Amino acid sequence: VDNEKGEIRSLIGLGKAYYGLGLPDLAADNLREAAQLIEDNQFDDDWLKVLVLRYIGNIEMLRGKLDAALEHYLRAEPLAADPPQLARLKVEIAANLNHKGKWAEAHDEARRAFEIATTLNARLTVGDALLEIGNAEFGRNDFSAAATAFQDAIVVFEELGLRDEQALAISRLASIALRKGDLLRAVSLGRSAVELLENLRGRVADPELRASYISIRREIYEQQVNAQMALYKATNDNGALREALSIAERATGRMMADLLGESAIRNTDSSDTEAFRQWQQLNDQLANQRFLRDRLISKLDSDRHADEKLRKIGQAILATENELRHVATELRESNPDYRSVATQETLTADEIQNVLDDDSVLLRYFLGEETSFVWVVTSDSIEAVELPSREDIDRLAKAAYDNLSQGRPVPTSGQELAQSLQAFSSAVLGPVWSDLQKPRILVSSDAAIQYIPFDLLPRPDGAPTRIIDSHEVVSVPSTSAIARQRALSRAAPRANTLAIFADPVLDRKDDRFKTVQNDTSNIASVRTRVDDFVVTRSGGDLVRLPATSVEADAIAALVPSSSRYVAKGFAANRAALMSMDLSQYRYIHFATHGIVDSRYSSLSSLVLSSYDSAGNERNGFVRIYDIAGLDLNAELVVLSACDTALGKEIRGEGLIGFANGFMYAGAKSLVVSLWKVPDKATAFLMTKFYEYLLVDELPPSEALRQAKLAVANERRWRGPYFWGAFTLFGDWQ
Repeated sequence: VDNEKGEIRSLIGLGKAYYGLGLPDLAADNLREAAQLIEDNQFDDDWLKVLVLRYIGNIEMLRGKLDAALEHYLRAEPLAADPPQLARLKVEIAANLNHKGKWAEAHDEARRAFEIATTLNARLTVGDALLEIGNAEFGRNDFSAAATAFQDAIVVFEELGLRDEQALAISRLASIALRKGDLLRAVSLGRSAVELLENLRGRVADPELRASYISIRREIYEQQVNAQMALYKATNDNGALREALSIAERATGRMMADLLGESAIRNTDSSDTEAFRQWQQLNDQLANQRFLRDRLISKLDSDRHADEKLRKIGQAILATENELRHVATELRESNPDYRSVATQETLTADEIQNVLDDDSVLLRYFLGEETSFVWVVTSDSIEAVELPSREDIDRLAKAAYDNLSQGRPVPTSGQELAQSLQAFSSAVLGPVWSDLQKPRILVSSDAAIQYIPFDLLPRPDGAPTRIIDSHEVVSVPSTSAIARQRALSRAAPRANTLAIFADPVLDRKDDRFKTVQNDTSNIASVRTRVDDFVVTRSGGDLVRLPATSVEADAIAALVPSSSRYVAKGFAANRAALMSMDLSQYRYIHFATHGIVDSRYSSLSSLVLSSYDSAGNERNGFVRIYDIAGLDLNAELVVLSACDTALGKEIRGEGLIGFANGFMYAGAKSLVVSLWKVPDKATAFLMTKFYEYLLVDELPPSEALRQAKLAVANERRWRGPYFWGAFTLFGDWQ
């Protein structure tokens, strides 16, 4: 019994820790497993039950599901006989009610928590209760009472050494100052809150955990951006404008810069090789367990024991994931160089400008709860304008994306698509259109903006042309990441031009089992013969993509045989990829399926041949953790597959997926896609892209623009669904 209760407490502890780091899914899995063990062992322990219910409620709050959270809190309340636990529960109910705008009810719950905690001398709960009292008073516009509560909370948190809570309370004081028009005080307080948070961020070893942690404290950065921009608007102080941009750079896109810093450490220090190997083995184990779980799910109706098997494999997955997090943290904590990466500074406004060339303009988006901003940055100027709220922009982006990516040659209504794109363009580009005089637009996006390729948008001024008609467009994670990447780039020449992996064997019914060969003798005469192929490069059904073979041959024909490597069919396999020296190739092209795992980003994979020529099964999945282990020196990696720009989403970091893996491995930039792409249109686009890139020697961004225009000029493919999904991500130079 003691062992079982110890396991339950451990699971709850892990759930609490992951919750505090902004990982709600992993936190919920640990807590649900704890709840299941309580039920299985029939423990009549209300304290444990309340603890689990409280934290599941907290997780729902983190997800924005306020009603579901309150339901868990109210289920816990009758069981909370322990006064300290009741006080904590009251604080959490108050926080929920504050988020709902029920200020009076929230105040009453927080006041009751404060009274109980004061009697018990439970100082942490006292501080948290004061914070919620302050939030309730702020909501009722009683700024004097709110300030008193926040100041008292700061005293408690400082006494306890709780910097995270202290930063939050200071930021709330800054909100009061901003609301009252005391802009200098708002900026000063906000600066203190951000610095406290930055110090805490530097103590988190894992880059993804750092990103997740900052995502749940985004409001502190947002408050400071708002204060600096208000000061700029009131005084025309250019320093405030530039400081606001620097704060936005701190709040978004830092994970990529951190990963690039870590890649340099791993490439120069072999002391972590064994730990890295263990990390990869655990990822392999997790991948196998996920495969078994998915197979069991498919058999739920036919296997009467499937439910029990599913629960056991779920427990195994949870244990592996917890161990994976532990190993990843240990790997970094064992080497002090990794700690230095955690504390590296992002670029200032001046440094951001230094990254830009004379032909580029950067659009740096920062979406806020009430007000959003976009900075228009060139090498010699910085401007900024206000935009609608994050909710409004996300709604417009979702409508546009849904219309774009439905996988239909012609959307239900062409007018509906046009209207949704025009509305999005007007919202995010309209206010700055007159400032976009450079030929290249760099987009550092935020929230749902990242789902829309800007080049397919209509001009916001109503002119009957699109952005692509006049501008190159490149997506960048952040200028800090680009600067970090350039600092780490290798000057070593590459012996070869192009490596291609295409048209893998995915099914035993494949006709190529009858005529086993990897014949590339006809490459020189191949052109784009794709009219008969109508499948999409979807990660859902792993069917053969016939046009990828034609695509590979057409691209290879542009490069001398001595400077290329072409692997098709059985030869396009994982073992070949992982064993070859890819650092000698300038361009690397994958024409196959891509599978995105939005929960476990490291398990997202490209799919290569699943069989050898004798019909034996082989592992064809090249997962992101495999990719991270490659040694690349590529100017460009092209992922001619579906959804390869997608991945796990972390607020402020965007989509964590293939781009992270390839850039960590050494790729300078990537061409990736944002939705399922038709096989034949993609083959045509890719062939045109390489013609412009290799024959005409255009830069990748301009080569992609011209290739897209070539597809759009084909009557059968003129809709943006066919050509708009692909985007250039990374360094444009």
